[in-house]
Amino acid sequence: MQATVDANGAPPRAAYEFNDTENATIERTATFARAWGIISIASGVLLGLLSALMLVMLRNTNGTINGIPVGAVAASLAPLAFVYLSCGWFYVTSGRSLFDVVRTQGNDIALLIRSIESLKKAFMIEAVASVLAIVVGFGLGLLAHTGKG
Repeated sequence: MQATVDANGAPPRAAYEFNDTENATIERTATFARAWGIISIASGVLLGLLSALMLVMLRNTNGTINGIPVGAVAASLAPLAFVYLSCGWFYVTSGRSLFDVVRTQGNDIALLIRSIESLKKAFMIEAVASVLAIVVGFGLGLLAHTGKG
């Protein structure tokens, strides 16, 4: 007896459906992923607005407010706004994919993998951006402290 194979020569995958307990766990995770995505997007919008406000303030000051270099702060907030916005998008997308796992039948594994890919992107962006933000923030703080900023 010969096994059936797909177009790539691999045996066909068995369809797997998560049970009610597993679906409840996935749904709670989807809820938190989506909520964190919305919080991240809102934070990104607020940071972007704050950066823009500081740039407007820069035009009305001599470049500093109470000794703080407004341009440097605005420049460091703008990339963080983008990071929060993009990570938020991936968290919301991941949450939506996780909800799809619960709501649909027949594609649980494929949908779960798609959700994990989206989470991976969000984690990667957040990790790299956090390291860069620490380095840049430290550098800007050092420049401002030494009076060269």
